[in-house]
Amino acid sequence: MSTKRLRVCFVIQKLFGLSGGAERVFAQTVTAMAARGMDVEVLVYDTSTRALHFDLGDIAVTNVLPSVLRRRSKPGMASSQTPSIVKNLPYGNMFGSLKWAVTHGMFANRVKRTLHSNPPDVIVAFLPPAITAAVSAGQALGIPVIASTHNLPQEDFGLDSPRWDQNPVYRTRARRALANATSITVLQNEFCDWFSYEEQARITVMPNPVMRLSPVPDPVPKREKLIVAVGRLTDVKRMDLLVGAWQQIHHEFPDWRLEIYGEGPRHDTLTALIAQAGLMGVVKLCGVTANLGAVYDRTSLLCHPAAFEGFGLAVAEAMAHGVPAMGFADCAGINHLISHGSNGFLLQPEHDRTAVLADGLKEALSQPAHLRTLGDASKDILQTYQPDKVASQWFALIQKTALGHSDHKSERH
Repeated sequence: MSTKRLRVCFVIQKLFGLSGGAERVFAQTVTAMAARGMDVEVLVYDTSTRALHFDLGDIAVTNVLPSVLRRRSKPGMASSQTPSIVKNLPYGNMFGSLKWAVTHGMFANRVKRTLHSNPPDVIVAFLPPAITAAVSAGQALGIPVIASTHNLPQEDFGLDSPRWDQNPVYRTRARRALANATSITVLQNEFCDWFSYEEQARITVMPNPVMRLSPVPDPVPKREKLIVAVGRLTDVKRMDLLVGAWQQIHHEFPDWRLEIYGEGPRHDTLTALIAQAGLMGVVKLCGVTANLGAVYDRTSLLCHPAAFEGFGLAVAEAMAHGVPAMGFADCAGINHLISHGSNGFLLQPEHDRTAVLADGLKEALSQPAHLRTLGDASKDILQTYQPDKVASQWFALIQKTALGHSDHKSERH
């Protein structure tokens, strides 16, 4: 096994046109393994016909979704994987199994059919739908599977979680697939506690790589009186708290602005909230940008009021650009990145989070010199989560998984 060039198949459900943190990490991992000599391919199950947002070089990307089911998506909007006629079926009785069969079950079957004639040494699956499909296919074909999780495990695999498909058949099978994976990756040590003792023995803590999104500019731009928030506009990100907090204090800081980057289902609600608060001139919804690095280079503070994260990539990348970050101390996924008073601000949660956030912003903006000091310290994150270090961890895990499977097969024969 040591002299063989490993064949690795990376699987993710949606990839075309998407620019989120998980997709970025997926692309970084895929290209890093190819650069280290592995024979890499990518399988997706995507209705979108848009181009890839992240450059994968000459790595083959195969969409295993039948072409008849693919359809064009509007720019900036994610395409649904499930036809409305299937979505509207009830979950009860036989319908839950039927919905599973024509959605996730079909995904698993297409992966299995694609890999049957030329199976890879290892499958690496990112995010719950791909993990569920890949483990099913891997078990049928005798291929080890690494399940790469990118959130709090209870949020993605808990049977009562509101995230992902709410079909009870899917939720049960997704949890079972995670338990049956050959190896599991989690983003933080603390996340291991959710798993069973037997599962913990197969877990590797695999943080996200962190890097600047753009080269250091020459000359370095001056920091503006600008607060930035970055993330998908969903309930979990709680951008409404930030708008409410800014409404309370913006009159004390008339030369400061707030820019929110991202798209999502809360866009119209936030637009109305900004208008009702009379903040149209000082709060801007900026959508998605390909030049986020340049935005960070002129920003003085990143505010991230999210309820939870797997690994706060927006926070980490802002810090890599020398921007101190602010969030709540009970937000998993950022409270291990921010050290209060050293490289940013962790706010203690209270009943009125909007008021707490307003007070935190007021204190931070009143000390511009301290903001600069915290920003300089935040750049240390580049060493902690250096991409080459994380790539080495991935390389070692894939080798170990392939070797362990090979040894297991030899023992059986």
